[in-house]
Amino acid sequence: GASTSFATPYRYDGKALREVQLDGSPARLGFGGSVTHGDGFRCLATGRLEVRQAESANGTSFSVHVTTYALRAATLVQVGSSAARGAQGSPAVEASYTADCGSVGD
Repeated sequence: GASTSFATPYRYDGKALREVQLDGSPARLGFGGSVTHGDGFRCLATGRLEVRQAESANGTSFSVHVTTYALRAATLVQVGSSAARGAQGSPAVEASYTADCGSVGD
């Protein structure tokens, strides 16, 4: 939607910077959203990527879908998924609107 931004992750393999692939195409990770839909992702301490989507018919009660990926070379491979319900303002729903992968250090 108009209020969702997208990021394409890259991976440096020690020799070259490569676009991370998902399902044979460059990965597009959404973040942001509207009153009834949110997209977000976060990097886990385990090295995995968690992609979240929250959807609501009324803007107060949400279904949250979480897909977990491992990075193999420069390809995201799904390793898990789950679903839950949450209310507007709950941590699970709020995380579905943000990008959280830290920052690049020196």
